[in-house]
Amino acid sequence: MPLITEYSTNARPGYRLVEVYDSDAFLGDEESLRQSRTQVVAGNGYHLYLRTSQPDIDVQVTIRIWDTPRRPPEDVEGTIPVSLESETGQLVVNQLTFGPAGVMDLPRPGVYNGHAAWSGREATAGYYNTCIQRGAEEQWDAEQIGAAWRQCPTTERYSLDLWFVRESEPEGDWTNSPRATATPVLSTRTSSRRPASNRSTTPPDAFSPFWTEPWPSSTRRACHPQRHRRPHGPPHLRP
Repeated sequence: MPLITEYSTNARPGYRLVEVYDSDAFLGDEESLRQSRTQVVAGNGYHLYLRTSQPDIDVQVTIRIWDTPRRPPEDVEGTIPVSLESETGQLVVNQLTFGPAGVMDLPRPGVYNGHAAWSGREATAGYYNTCIQRGAEEQWDAEQIGAAWRQCPTTERYSLDLWFVRESEPEGDWTNSPRATATPVLSTRTSSRRPASNRSTTPPDAFSPFWTEPWPSSTRRACHPQRHRRPHGPPHLRP
């Protein structure tokens, strides 16, 4: 079962989410977003949500394309079957607050089945919670907070092991596909194509009154000065 290609990037999981989707995908899906809270990874066939254990420490996202189906990995904390369609042959790994972390070129457009897996969630969450408690007790400043995130001894990892199964449906036959029936997330846009700088919408629960930040917003902005700015320009040219 030879490996065809592999891509890996680090991403900042703003609001405990990282997304993977086709570069010309439709808007996000609210139902998949809800499912990710219990499944860790959920999607609608075009858009995957990776629900991380914490919102501030970078996670690693790896996508591998194989030429034949594979068994789920065993040395991980959890796995789940996934399916992802890419009509453009490009997958975007997106950070909700920073924009795309990277773009992967697939061997060919079409539908890919496979497995999502994750590891390092428990250890990273434990380290994060300890830092939150110590930071509050010792009144850490922004520099100390940022250093703590960078010095995390473990890496929270998410991987997608995928293989090609078929070509995409013709454009006229997608009426009953997940892409057509997905519940849009916070958008009034009617076109299926979105500008490159705003291809993903922020989920509604990210701004829910029940979602609380462990640090005052001023401290978080000092620690992450670009958190509230979305990069501009083509994805491959963004920092």
